[in-house]
Amino acid sequence: MRLTLARVLFAFGIVLLALAHPAGAEYPEQPIRLVLQFAPGGETDPIARALSQSVSKSIGQPIVIENRPGAAGNIAFDMVAKAPKDGYTLLWGFSTPMVVNPSMYKSLPFSVERDFVPIAMVAEGQFVLVVNPSVAAKSVKELIAYAKANPGKLTYASTGVGSPLHLAGELFMARTGIKLLHVPYKSGGDAARAVLAGETDLLFGSIAGSKPNIDAGKVRALAVTGPKRLALVPDLPTIEEAGLPGFVVTAWHSVLAPAGTPKPIVEKLRREFAKALTSAELKDAMDKLGVLPAAATNETFFARVRDEEAMWRKVIQDAGIKPE
Repeated sequence: MRLTLARVLFAFGIVLLALAHPAGAEYPEQPIRLVLQFAPGGETDPIARALSQSVSKSIGQPIVIENRPGAAGNIAFDMVAKAPKDGYTLLWGFSTPMVVNPSMYKSLPFSVERDFVPIAMVAEGQFVLVVNPSVAAKSVKELIAYAKANPGKLTYASTGVGSPLHLAGELFMARTGIKLLHVPYKSGGDAARAVLAGETDLLFGSIAGSKPNIDAGKVRALAVTGPKRLALVPDLPTIEEAGLPGFVVTAWHSVLAPAGTPKPIVEKLRREFAKALTSAELKDAMDKLGVLPAAATNETFFARVRDEEAMWRKVIQDAGIKPE
């Protein structure tokens, strides 16, 4: 009886201890790494840093940004996929490695659905179609008409083969039946300067990077590529509004953890990031870049990855695009 009672009391104590200190309750006890697949100073940095600072204040531990560029984002994704599943290594999940790279590379060392769990959908950005003022087109319809009358004459700049700016141009050609000549550059700045100088004729550029040149009249903006207009450039129609139904191109940002991270830690991170996404600092960073808040559940996140991967796979295969 005494032995049995002792066992019962011991088990009861374990239950009370578990209730008082549930798994992940003390997390985090050390700094957290947030791995970005971009070099420092890019347009993603302000959003990532504003979000990290907001979460850091709430959880009492710093979130340290670690830049791991290279291989179109594959290096960063692979590193975090293989990181310890303890919540101390997170990934800034830009959409391109998830929805484009599986069709661009014969084999990847990671699988988005197998190796990651979403923590937060952060923001969604779109692009703006701009042309050098010498191009004889003041609308999307006029641009399409000119390109059809002059096949292969117009050139468009991008940030490299397989980049969002490149694929936006390929999708534009596929949906309109026109032919443009792709000219890849090493960076968004180089691509923008090429259009300014007249080396190339047009660009699907970032909103933040293009707006100063639009305001100065150095380039002519025709439309934005998202599902709705942007407050930063309210007079610009979407490409759908401009006469090309079904044309929507966005790039989005998320935060991911390695699959297998304990559920209590995942849930805590989700709560903290969701709270931080409402901060004034983050809203200010997003407004300056012309990006919009985004949201997704675990199920809708992976459904979106699958849908966009299928869309870009067809574009890549039809155009015969191969990585550089």
